[in-house]
Amino acid sequence: MCKRVGLLLALVSLLGLPYFSSAEEVKAETPVQTIEVASQGATESNFRSYRHFKFGLDEFDRYHQLAPQGELKFRLNSLIKPGMTFKRATVHLERGDLKIALPLAKDGTFTIPQNEEAAKKNAEVIVKTYDIGAVMWMLEVRSPHVPSYAYRLGDLRLECHVYQAIAEPGIPRRQRRSFRIPELCDAQDRVWINNRPMPPVKTLVISYGDRSELFNLGRYRLDESSVEIMLNPMPGTDIPWPDDAVLQFVLADEPR
Repeated sequence: MCKRVGLLLALVSLLGLPYFSSAEEVKAETPVQTIEVASQGATESNFRSYRHFKFGLDEFDRYHQLAPQGELKFRLNSLIKPGMTFKRATVHLERGDLKIALPLAKDGTFTIPQNEEAAKKNAEVIVKTYDIGAVMWMLEVRSPHVPSYAYRLGDLRLECHVYQAIAEPGIPRRQRRSFRIPELCDAQDRVWINNRPMPPVKTLVISYGDRSELFNLGRYRLDESSVEIMLNPMPGTDIPWPDDAVLQFVLADEPR
């Protein structure tokens, strides 16, 4: 086994990501990152250090050429009440006398700004919730004019870089070298798809121009686990799929 493949498999093993290729069914699921909050009344929880998120913000700027028009957003998602609206939740940066509110949309999305004072003071991202239960955080890079349940390949590659940068500080030091593998995000023969709130999906179609390829996903739950998709070159060519290729998910319960 070549070193590159060995490292990739070590990383996939660490993250628990299932592999699949064209027409292959996904069988494995991975746990999501969650934060536990009380089920009654208002609860304030330290969601994650701002410095961790700043690593992701810096990575977004570093690899922004993958999605020149893409916007980075974070999202709260309740595991108890999926798809719920966050009318009574708040998010802010806090440390000592520093407190910066982060506007939270009803769908749970919010942005985190670059803020040197918050980084110097090692501020925490504080989430205040009501009757939500376990909450997970997700991130998403989206370019404009991309349909619902569809994503640019470059957006997903940029997401991968941002996620690795944020998650790395929580990985044991001995495993960090194998965790931060740029090939996972930049490889032309695969794409990593982060968790995102959506109903079960049955197929995925990647397309660019007049070329497309279909992947059978069964009833895969992207709201519960991430996945790595192995990509062949574009049909009839030896050319890899470009960043402007679009991946369209077809929901399992959509009428035929």
